[in-house]
Amino acid sequence: MNTLEQTKLYGLYTEPQTLKATNQNVTDTFAAIGSAINTAGAKFITFFISVTRNNSSNIRFKIVSNRTASGTDNYNDLIETAGASDIKIENKYYELNVDADNKFKLKVQLDGSTPYLTLQTCAGTVGSPTAAVITSVYYILSNI
Repeated sequence: MNTLEQTKLYGLYTEPQTLKATNQNVTDTFAAIGSAINTAGAKFITFFISVTRNNSSNIRFKIVSNRTASGTDNYNDLIETAGASDIKIENKYYELNVDADNKFKLKVQLDGSTPYLTLQTCAGTVGSPTAAVITSVYYILSNI
C-alpha cells in the first residue's frame, strides 16, 4: 500500500516567526523592519502587523527583494499604471488608508525568484507631535 506524506501534499508551512517585537517609529522614508527573510521555496509570505497610528496617516509597507541575506541590496517590486498616453512603472507598496490603530494580515504571493526579502515601512504624513509606531510584526511562509 502506497502512502503519501502530508508534506508532499501541502509543502512548506512555517510556524509564525518574529520579525519585529519591539517598537519602531515610522518616518517619511522607507526603512527596513527587522532583517532580511529567507524565502527560498515559499510561494507566499503572510505578515501579521500591529500599528499604533498616533498622529501619522497613510502608513505604507513595501516588499523589497534581496540577492543576499545581508538585506542591503534592495530591488523594488514594480507595478504598471496606465496614463492617458503611456504606461508608467512605479514602485509598488501597500498603503494603510484606515487612519486608526490597526492589526492586520498582509499576504503576498512570491514567484520563486527572490531568495530573500525585506519588509519596509514609511508614512505618507508623519504625525506631529507623535509619529506612528510599528509595535510588532510576525510572518509565516507557506505554499498554500
